[in-house]
Amino acid sequence: WGYKGYTQGVNESAAALFNETASAFERKDMKTARSNAEKLISEYDSTEYAALAQIYLARADVDAGKVKDAEARLVKLKKSGDLPAGVSQLVTLTLARLYLGQGKADQALETLKHPAPAGYVALYEELRGDAYQASNRMEDAKKAYKAAIKALKPDDRYRTVLNLKLHGLGEAV
Repeated sequence: WGYKGYTQGVNESAAALFNETASAFERKDMKTARSNAEKLISEYDSTEYAALAQIYLARADVDAGKVKDAEARLVKLKKSGDLPAGVSQLVTLTLARLYLGQGKADQALETLKHPAPAGYVALYEELRGDAYQASNRMEDAKKAYKAAIKALKPDDRYRTVLNLKLHGLGEAV
C-alpha cells in the first residue's frame, strides 16, 4: 500500500463524491450538490475534483443570480496557481465568459492575455473574438475568429459557427 495506495484511495473517493456531486447538479438537487461540493473542497482539496467542485459552485452561483460570488470564486481559484493544466484552462475560459456576460470585455481580454496552450487555441481565440467584438474592435475580432478557425481541423463542424461570426462582421468567407 504505502503512499501510492493512500493517494489512489483518496483520488477514488474524491472521484466517487464528484460523480455524486455532478449528478446532483444535473438533477437540480442544489442542497445535495452544494453539500457534496463543499465536502470535496474541504476534504479533498489536494485533488482536481476540489477545483472542479469550485467551478460547479460558480455555475450554481450564476444560476442563483450571485454573479459576484461566482466571479470571486473563480478569481480565487485561478490565483491559487496549483491547478492541473486542463482545469486551469477551464477556469480561465469560464472566468472570461463570465466577464463577457457581465459586459466586461476588457477584463475578459485580460483573463485571456497569455498565449493559449495547445488544444485550447480555438476556444481562446473565439472568446477573444467575442470580447473584441463587444469592445467594438471589429478588426481584432476578425483576426481572432480567423485564428480560431485556423486552429481547428479542416473537417471540424465548429468552423461553421466561426464563419458565421466572421460573416456577421462583414467578412466574406
